[in-house]
Amino acid sequence: MRLAVALGEVTQLDLLWLPQPVAEENGGVVRFQTNVMGWDGSLSVGKYVRDFVAGFDLVGDVGPVGVHAEGAYTLEWLATGRLGDHFFRGVAGVDFKPHEKLVVTVEYAFNGYGSRDASRYVAILSSKRALRGEVFGAGMHVLAAAASLRVDDLLSGSLSVLCNVTDPSALAFAALEYAFTQTVLLRAGAYVPMGRPPVNGTLRSEYGSGAFGAFAQVGLYLP
Repeated sequence: MRLAVALGEVTQLDLLWLPQPVAEENGGVVRFQTNVMGWDGSLSVGKYVRDFVAGFDLVGDVGPVGVHAEGAYTLEWLATGRLGDHFFRGVAGVDFKPHEKLVVTVEYAFNGYGSRDASRYVAILSSKRALRGEVFGAGMHVLAAAASLRVDDLLSGSLSVLCNVTDPSALAFAALEYAFTQTVLLRAGAYVPMGRPPVNGTLRSEYGSGAFGAFAQVGLYLP
């Protein structure tokens, strides 16, 4: 359940309730957002299951470059009355257009729940947090770059690369999209992992343990 209260033209307070079957696991969020000197930002505090979370986000422009950053600190309170997991996650990045038809994004992400030790990756990726979709990836330091090119009104393409800088390993993803007509769209792409593969069932890198893959999709849009 959500209640949004407008406190001004660019200021808003959001209140959310996240009901759960177990009473003590009920959650909620209080989020305050506003705009200061052209920069959009927000502060939030919340509770989810047994986690208490405080976060922020910031978006603005520095000349022709778009800047964005967000972060959250998670603190788990166990049923025994003791502290459990506690970690910070954050990301900062820039967006710019070196050409009218080309958009480039570069980001750095810090995952405090992750690890610099590849031997811990399996435990992280099989944890309850990962299975619930709360955390993504097992590495602690990740660099990402993405480029999107619109060749013309019919053809566009994209290339993205995720890099675990401590393994090191990377995952590259490329895709093309072509519109035959206004109602028929074709997409195709592939992803390529790079890094040291597992040895005797032991992971030596995050993305090197993945597999090559490709996909094709036909989209039909009926009027």
